[in-house]
Amino acid sequence: MKGLHRSYLRLLHDRATSRRRVFCQPLHVAYTTPASSALQSENYSQFRPNTMTTPCHRPMTLALALMSLVAACATPQPAATALTDTERRAIADTIEQRLVAAYDLSKPDVVDRLMSVYPSGNNQVISAAGGRVTASRDTLEAGVRSFWETTGKYMKNPRWEWGPMHVEVLSRDAAVLTTTYVVPHLTPENEPHIIGGAWTSLWKHVDGKWVIVREHLSDMPRAAAERIEATMHR
Repeated sequence: MKGLHRSYLRLLHDRATSRRRVFCQPLHVAYTTPASSALQSENYSQFRPNTMTTPCHRPMTLALALMSLVAACATPQPAATALTDTERRAIADTIEQRLVAAYDLSKPDVVDRLMSVYPSGNNQVISAAGGRVTASRDTLEAGVRSFWETTGKYMKNPRWEWGPMHVEVLSRDAAVLTTTYVVPHLTPENEPHIIGGAWTSLWKHVDGKWVIVREHLSDMPRAAAERIEATMHR
């Protein structure tokens, strides 16, 4: 009887051990059948079910997740340095001065100076004006040069006059400027003439200088220009 009792206890122990082993294995291992093993041996692994962990693995998985979360929260994050009012004013002044100097039509090399406020090389510049959009510096320069060669250089005594400049400094490396401008001049026939408009530009600090990377210009309505022309002296 004792031998039979021991055999029965051993059988119960083996069954319990077997259940616990199956329960604590990943499901795709615990329930692998000979047929599925054959598929895997033939490189049909795409048919294998996704690996799922059983409740035995969940405490460890949860612990690892919590440890990762605590570590992430404990990692010191770099603090963003806020700009002071003095620094914002200095950036705004720099941008305004660059723009005014570039558009001084009394100086030579007009096209080169007009293009000096844009990034050099192959950097992209998005410009919207006159119902069209250009997306490269070369295209923009071609348009500026065409305007100057066909119209600009024939203007007599042109002066580029700026309206109030509204500069919003977004960060140490980005700012937005919105302003208006007029260019009073005389035509080759000595008739008063005005061109002008409104201009919004996005500036970025690139290679140590502030340059325009996005812009939108809208022309002054002709009726408004004619009102100004009526006050001009020939």
